Amino acid sequence: MNRNQLEIFRVVAEKKSFSEAARLLHISQPAISMHIQALEEYYGTKLLDRTTKRVTLTPAGEILYKYTLHLLSLMDKAQKDICQAAGIIKGRLVLGASLTIGGHLLPPLLSAFYQKYPEVNITMEIMNTEKVLERVTDLSLDLGFVEGEVTAGELHVEAVARDELVVVVAANHPLAGCGQISWNKLATLPLIMREPGSGTRKVIEERLQAAGFKLSELKIVMELGSTEAIKGAVEAGLGAAILSKWTIQREIKWGIFKQLIIENLPIYREFYLVLNNNKFHSPATQAFMQFCREHLS
Repeated sequence: MNRNQLEIFRVVAEKKSFSEAARLLHISQPAISMHIQALEEYYGTKLLDRTTKRVTLTPAGEILYKYTLHLLSLMDKAQKDICQAAGIIKGRLVLGASLTIGGHLLPPLLSAFYQKYPEVNITMEIMNTEKVLERVTDLSLDLGFVEGEVTAGELHVEAVARDELVVVVAANHPLAGCGQISWNKLATLPLIMREPGSGTRKVIEERLQAAGFKLSELKIVMELGSTEAIKGAVEAGLGAAILSKWTIQREIKWGIFKQLIIENLPIYREFYLVLNNNKFHSPATQAFMQFCREHLS
């Protein structure tokens, strides 16, 4: 019996599913079954009842689950105390981030963090905000990074960076050198937008509504499902777009795009760090949180 087997048993017991546990832990379902079987052989009794629809704990499994939570907590505390005593930051750090943050904001930060703490093994998954919050809630992520407002509940939510959304045009666009654009002029431009339901589009709609404008007043000619696709369309001259400044840094630096600020209508949003107050926060997790505060704020 080892910690890995106990952690697998915990996730299977809580998710009541081998397939869901395999997805969350990034291992195959046969491997999950093998570890559970090893535990059952070790204790000499059946720990889980399996049906086609769900997995439930046997009486023996209920007992082991209670002790598993206690043992894992003790192991985590021992690791934390030993690392603090030795001045070592090491271990595994599992992050989840929405597309803009995971694709543009975090990579340089992760590189700098790894240079400082090379013994931390980092995994980052890109997913939408709703999924990040779900995974933080079920304890399968150490930290999440999301865009837009978040209802706290049992989660700790902390603003770590501010983003600005700006109008973007190709460098050879007639308005490329203007620096600013009026609402009336923007309404005449062919505009490429993210699809309905995207976080970026939601922020734009809310800001426009607060200022007394409507998205329907704009001339949307194309809706695309990713920022990279929109950038490709803008570069090809198909229209303008409203994008995060974080996502266009390279294009601005290389002179591919020019950005325009909408007159009297700045569009800002916060980027948030999210963690579960009920989850043990390892020295690696705490170090990365502090690193974010120091380098993003």
